[in-house]
Formats: sequence, C-alpha cells, structure tokens
Amino acid sequence: LLSLAQMDASRSLSLMFRRDEADRLRSRAPGASVESEGEWNGNAEVVVADSFARRTTQWMVWLDMNGARTPVYLTSAQPSFRSGDSILIRGKRLGGAIIAEDRNATLVAASTSCPTVGEQEVAGFLVNMPGDSLPPQVTSSFANKLLFSSSPPSLSSYWNEASYGRASAAGKVFGPYTLPQSYGCFDDMTGGFTALIDAADSTVDFRNYNRIVVMRDTPSGCSADYATVGCQTYISPSHGPFHASVAYIHYDESQFTGPFPSTSQSFYEIIHEFGVNAGLKFPKSAD
Repeated sequence: LLSLAQMDASRSLSLMFRRDEADRLRSRAPGASVESEGEWNGNAEVVVADSFARRTTQWMVWLDMNGARTPVYLTSAQPSFRSGDSILIRGKRLGGAIIAEDRNATLVAASTSCPTVGEQEVAGFLVNMPGDSLPPQVTSSFANKLLFSSSPPSLSSYWNEASYGRASAAGKVFGPYTLPQSYGCFDDMTGGFTALIDAADSTVDFRNYNRIVVMRDTPSGCSADYATVGCQTYISPSHGPFHASVAYIHYDESQFTGPFPSTSQSFYEIIHEFGVNAGLKFPKSAD
C-alpha cells in the first residue's frame, strides 16, 4: 500500500482498513505493519522534480515535525500549500509516511513569501561529491554568465525582459565545494543542502540571498532537476536563520556533447526551476 500511495494515494486509501478493523488487527498482532489514523502538524516542504529528457514532472511533499522529515502522499497531484507553510494533515500513517486527501491538509500559517519583483539576490553554488565532480565545462565563469550576464541567454536578462524591467538577478557564484559524503536525489536533498551550508558557512553569509541554486553532478539514478515551491527557513551555524528558495541543477558530460548548446540547455532549465521557486504552477520556458 505504501508503494501504491507513491503513485496513487486515492487508490491506496481506498484499500486500507477501517479504523476499527485496524485497531482490532493491531491488538491481535502487535508487531504487524498496520496503518493508523491521526493528525499531524508541521512545516511543509514542497518540491517539484522536472525531467526534461523524459518530459515528466513530479510534485513531492514532506512534513517537518520538530526535525523529523516525513514523506506525505496526497490525493491531489499539486498541493494547495507551499514550502515553509505550517499545515495540519488528517489522514493515515503507514511505514513512516502520511497518506491523506488533499482537502484534509489545512493551512495553519502561511510562510513569509520571498519577493518576486525587484532585484533578486541569487547565490550560485558549484558542488562536488567524493568521487563525482562537475563536468569541467561547469566553472564559475560559466555559472556567472548563465545567472548574471546582462546579455541573453541568462537568468537576469530573461527576468528583466519578461517582467518589463521589474525584476533582475544579482549575486555571486561560490565554490566549488566538495561535500564530505555523497548525496543522492530527493530523499537526500535536505541532508545535502545542510552539508553545503556547513561547508560554505565560514565564507558565505546566507542571509544576503533569497534565491539559491545548487549546481552539481547528476546523481546515479536521478534524471531530474528539482526546486522548492516558494521559500522556507534554513539555519546557518554562524549566522542563524535565513529565508530562501532552492533550485538544484544537475550536470553530466552528455549535456555538453548532445544536440543542444550547453548554455542554452542550462538556461532553459534554470529559468524553469526558478519559476517553480516563484510559485508558478506551470512555468514555461518559452513564455
């Protein structure tokens, strides 16, 4: 049922025991893995994963309850809340996950939004893992041009044009940093970002940035880039809390030997993921 919930939460819920049946089964077999009903409150983390090669999009939700990060599978493909929102979910818990109908996820307190107009303070991070490094083409010069150049194709020039001069990007590229261990795709995302904060904390004041993009190698088995929907609060060991959105862009050698120019492909991916960060439901790079 838990595996089914990841693909079809509605079907999974329909196959679960009624509350009295589940209670009776637990009393007869205390060690059995049986779903339980309840309510859980915490801060949401909402992430969209985009595989441009496969043309697929997946929405993922976790609930942070006093530091315990719990996956949430909802009946709606797109939740009605954003990262950082405090929510109350009523549903069923099975195997360390919460399965619930979207209408049973209630907003308790909305997170503070990052502004979407004006100068966006962007920090780009080049990140390597032990034994897995970025392609040699992905350098500070490459990232600076992609993010901050006044000439297209760049994030700043696109925002300036698309907003009729009301938004632009400014900031800096940091790194490369090599993290102490390897981190995979979505389930390792928070651990990887926490490790990056620790690695960069002595040289970067994260409070100066509200948009963060992490550029790293493509993890094994991960074909998607991903981004938080909206901003949420993170902790810097030396500077305290900061509020930002985070986008993750993955690179491998094939992106520089394929049919599309490397800068153009990266440009489309960057503006799409930053659209997700801004809270757009269906950001389109061609719009």
